[in-house]
Amino acid sequence: MNNRAISRSLPLLLAVVLTIGACATARPTPSAPAPLPLKLVLLPFLSQSPFYIALEEGYFTEQGLEVETVPLQVTQDAFSMLAAGQVDVLGGLVTAGNLNAIARGANIRIVADKGHVAETGCDAHGVVARLGLLENGLLKDPTALRGMHIDTDAYTTLGFLTEKVLGTVNLTLDDVETVTLGPPAWLGALQQGSVDMIAAGEPWTTRIAQDGAGQVWMGFQDVAPGYQFAVVLFGPSLLGEDREAGKRFMVAYLKAVRQYNEGKTERNLNIIMKHLPLERELLQQACWDPIRSDGDVNVDSLVEYADWSFDNGLGDSRLTADQLFDSSFIEYANQVLGPAE
Repeated sequence: MNNRAISRSLPLLLAVVLTIGACATARPTPSAPAPLPLKLVLLPFLSQSPFYIALEEGYFTEQGLEVETVPLQVTQDAFSMLAAGQVDVLGGLVTAGNLNAIARGANIRIVADKGHVAETGCDAHGVVARLGLLENGLLKDPTALRGMHIDTDAYTTLGFLTEKVLGTVNLTLDDVETVTLGPPAWLGALQQGSVDMIAAGEPWTTRIAQDGAGQVWMGFQDVAPGYQFAVVLFGPSLLGEDREAGKRFMVAYLKAVRQYNEGKTERNLNIIMKHLPLERELLQQACWDPIRSDGDVNVDSLVEYADWSFDNGLGDSRLTADQLFDSSFIEYANQVLGPAE
């Protein structure tokens, strides 16, 4: 090719190069995958603190989750929504209703610890007696307990643990009158004498003591150390087609639990006070629910509760550990996060 031909070809070659460069520049960059959505029930309890911490610290966002919170007041309503697939995650008490749903085939499983009875140290749960009974020494006489009014829910672990307390004086729930008033009515009921004892947890045990309405008569630690008091439950979606979202949720949850277990730090106090109507002084004095940093569950105690429910006509059938607990989510999360201290 002579010089004149080369000169005529240069503009064409330049145009081709520029066109290729423009196409390369215009090519769209791959976008990040859309976050996985899930619905989390939030209940107004101190033991829900890890959920609030995970939300505030962005731990769910870190895991590529888009978490929609569903505020509720009653655990039973939340469980019905979980069973129906209307929400994906629930943290709360173990109840006979939960166990019956699982026994009947509901695709629900316990997946992590959300509060257990401490084996040592402060006790966040127990039976609170009105002050007059303690001052008069009536509780030293087992016969005086017969017929007393106790606020407890026989259909939950509270009833099971209350009966364990009564068992120390050779009584059962059948020997007392059980009522279910709920926390807002507890102070007034103790002060007026309409109830004699309450199966309560923090921050109510501290609040009742501060107001002079009653004191802990016997902690659950005395009768059932290590007992699995509350749990995290997954519904059908996270146990099935959205299992990846469940794994990511558990990573964020256990990361928040480990921060929660750092104790009453300024950061933790501020987060809890932002989400719950609790005063700083009360939070600092209260005994916080122990939650295992690795999320492990005392499944033997759950089987014991299931047997108790069945024996007392509350449960449909006995249940095995495999029917109750799916450990795969915490196993995955601990691999990601590393061993808990």
